[in-house]
Amino acid sequence: MSLSQLEVLNRRFQEFVEADALPSLDAWELGVETEQQWLRGGQVRDLLADRSTDQSVRDAIWGELVRRVQRHGEPWKTYAIGLMLPALRRVTWRIVNKRGGDRSEVESAAVVGLVEALGAADPTRRKLAWSLQDAAYQRALGSDGGRAPAPRPEFSGADLLRQVPVVAPEGHVDLVLARAVRAGAVTGVEADIFVAIKFEDVDLEAVADRLRLPYPECVFRLQNAEKELLSFILSGE
Repeated sequence: MSLSQLEVLNRRFQEFVEADALPSLDAWELGVETEQQWLRGGQVRDLLADRSTDQSVRDAIWGELVRRVQRHGEPWKTYAIGLMLPALRRVTWRIVNKRGGDRSEVESAAVVGLVEALGAADPTRRKLAWSLQDAAYQRALGSDGGRAPAPRPEFSGADLLRQVPVVAPEGHVDLVLARAVRAGAVTGVEADIFVAIKFEDVDLEAVADRLRLPYPECVFRLQNAEKELLSFILSGE
């Protein structure tokens, strides 16, 4: 049985924590009163999970994480997503149990919503973690997986690519993707991910490893490719 996306992310985060591979946060600089100046990944996780932790401490930690994500990207992005996994599970459970839908799609959309919010959030905002969680919830709620059953489009992005008139005896899908890349609709990496998942039936985790991309970023790039390629094809460019 394959792991869900959140389970894969949790496994990777746990591996980071157990290997002590996550960067440290300076507790004293953040105004967190602890005997130890430097907080490792597992300590930060436990501090945020402790219900007695003051809101000002939570805001200081999340504010610093958001700053690091926006300045440096990885490994801070994976770090922040790992810390937010309990909230992502709640978001998924809430939507699937309330409205039904595909759990894997809801999970993917929630992760994408969180990644987008991490890149755009104001680090000084109060109750920042709640704001990030709400962004994940809203993104997941608006996904196909989070909507009540409704008529679905006849073709997905991959199906539409298969219906494109053949320009050459071989490789018409590659020609469409090449045009999309040249037009700036998708990047070359996004096109590679799309082909691997939709046409080569490669597992997304394997694609992330092959391209040396963090798994959450691979999820985001795949969803962006699906959306942009569909728009590109329907535009007739």
